[in-house]
Amino acid sequence: MKFTESRCGLWAYRLECLPDSTMNPLWIVSLSAIGALVPMTVYTLIVWWLDCHEREPLRLVALSLLYGAVPAAGISLAVSALVEHLLVPTVLPDLFDLLAVTLFVPVIEETAKALPLYRLRRHTNFNNATDGIVYGSAIGFGFGMTENMIYFVGSFLAGGYQHWVWTMLLRTVFSATVHAFTTGLAGYFIGRIKFSRTAAGPMLGLGLAVAVLGHVSWNTMITLVAGARSMSQFQVLLVIFPAVFLGLFILMQHSLHEEARIIRQELAEEATIGVLSPPLLRQIIAAHRPWGRGRRHASITRDLLTISTRLAFKKREQRCRQETFGIGALEHEIDGLRDGLRRLCLNGDNF
Repeated sequence: MKFTESRCGLWAYRLECLPDSTMNPLWIVSLSAIGALVPMTVYTLIVWWLDCHEREPLRLVALSLLYGAVPAAGISLAVSALVEHLLVPTVLPDLFDLLAVTLFVPVIEETAKALPLYRLRRHTNFNNATDGIVYGSAIGFGFGMTENMIYFVGSFLAGGYQHWVWTMLLRTVFSATVHAFTTGLAGYFIGRIKFSRTAAGPMLGLGLAVAVLGHVSWNTMITLVAGARSMSQFQVLLVIFPAVFLGLFILMQHSLHEEARIIRQELAEEATIGVLSPPLLRQIIAAHRPWGRGRRHASITRDLLTISTRLAFKKREQRCRQETFGIGALEHEIDGLRDGLRRLCLNGDNF
């Protein structure tokens, strides 16, 4: 199998150059599938768990993971193959490799991964920037899952068992997670549309641009390291990988801090109109402190916490909404959440 290091995408392998298929035993394919599926699923669940204010339905997270693994990967492969077919005959191979790293691969892959976020942002469960990080990361991990499967099998066919093991280690721990980080960045900016008074178009474009820039930076760094001898690629990845995950973690904590402020502000109004009592409001606010501090001491039910949090986000969305599309449904949802909150408070089981 022919492999070009500088082409850092799904199209890095030339399938027409594969050696005899007898070199590809079933157990290698099975272990490659497990090695691609399990770590990316675990990473997705970790990001989902970090959203402590209002966790997204696992069904939607799983669908996002599946989208990244199949449609997004398929679109990227098809468009990349078309671009390569059109440009390779007219562009020098070295120049094409450079363009692939700095332009084609990042734009194609990040656009394919971000497409569902543009539509999903209208879903009733997509309430804020943190939700965008969760769904975007799930799509990125799904994309990395498929990319890893291609690389794992290809590495065994190209270099045997040792090359296969080394590729599994590098890509599982390092490379595939970048897809989650870049698409999570796009999701963060797309999610901010819910609480922004500016037009949606510029924010959508900004989210995609930031994702592409992050992807370009990663591909460029890997390409430069591959041609340098002062430091091995593994040493660089050992430094970059914690930084990538730390960046995603910091981004999520920043978004959660913004959400906690929104919850305090919006629910304070509910206390003034008598929907919530001041003591109950204080318990809800305490339950939303970082890392659940105060939640252990709050004697409120999960239902009350979920409904009050959702009410706060929907109220803020209503305040900031610029478009009239779906505004009636949003107001109806807010009234329903407020009625549900009143019923729970009247039950007297939340203290």
